[in-house]
Amino acid sequence: MEIVKLLVWKILTMFMVMGIGAYLYRKKVISDRTTEELGKVLIQVVLPSVVLSQMWTEYSAEKQQTVIRCFVLGMLAQILAVGATWIRFRRDDEAASRGCSAFSNVGFFGIPVVTAVMGSSAVFYLSPTMGTANLLMSTLLVLWFSRSTKDIDLKSVLLNPALISLVTGLVLFFLRIPRPEIVSDVLSALNQLNTPVALLLSGAFLARSDLLGALRKPEVWRVTLWRLVLIPAGIMLLFSILPIGSVEEKTAIWISLSCPIGMNLPVYARLYDPDSVAVCAEEVCITTLLSIVSLPVGLLAAEMVLK
Repeated sequence: MEIVKLLVWKILTMFMVMGIGAYLYRKKVISDRTTEELGKVLIQVVLPSVVLSQMWTEYSAEKQQTVIRCFVLGMLAQILAVGATWIRFRRDDEAASRGCSAFSNVGFFGIPVVTAVMGSSAVFYLSPTMGTANLLMSTLLVLWFSRSTKDIDLKSVLLNPALISLVTGLVLFFLRIPRPEIVSDVLSALNQLNTPVALLLSGAFLARSDLLGALRKPEVWRVTLWRLVLIPAGIMLLFSILPIGSVEEKTAIWISLSCPIGMNLPVYARLYDPDSVAVCAEEVCITTLLSIVSLPVGLLAAEMVLK
């Protein structure tokens, strides 16, 4: 019951902030140009800050082993999600469905749910997963939404802010370099922008869409099925047969990758495929609402399968 209360509270919070974003867009306080510029700030500055702050933590031998195990678990799970959705939604006009099915809301949704279910210490298990998820989003979503490789080359991949922050965080962690207090304060300030900015932008995108009409679209329900049911079930099965990782590590990562669609999907769509923005915003809302059922049911199944 506690997890249901948490989900309801998080969903209400999300929709209230999104409602403010929709209101500001309709009142022309937020313009299309504003959403594009804020989207770039979110992807190029804020998200890398989140990854860096999660990876650059105080070193210990136990944490080192945990990071390695969770990195492997998170990467394998993300590869499964990406591969399965690419096979199912492989047409060029299904880029939005593919992206929405493959990537979950690890940060805003995953962290509070994991904290509520397993305690704040379990959030550390999500650090590698957040890093790899943001790295894959910043490369694959650009490729999928732009439908070409012209926006992705070796240089752009190597200089990708998400990759740089992930590698930098890992290097600083393994070199046991302590994080100065001033750096922690700067990262904390930037990290606090992630959720509100993404929600405001999603609300602005949603203001241009027809949510009730989306409920009548078969494609929306197919994506919802994959995002909330099939992908989580596949990851649960994968984790049940993998010999590495503790039950706690697997459960935390499973929760984060079984959440509704990530808030950054409409942002990437706005930058690289404006025609897909409304679809992504609609599916974010629908999967967020339905996760109030899918996550508690999935957790009950995870307790039996991953024990």
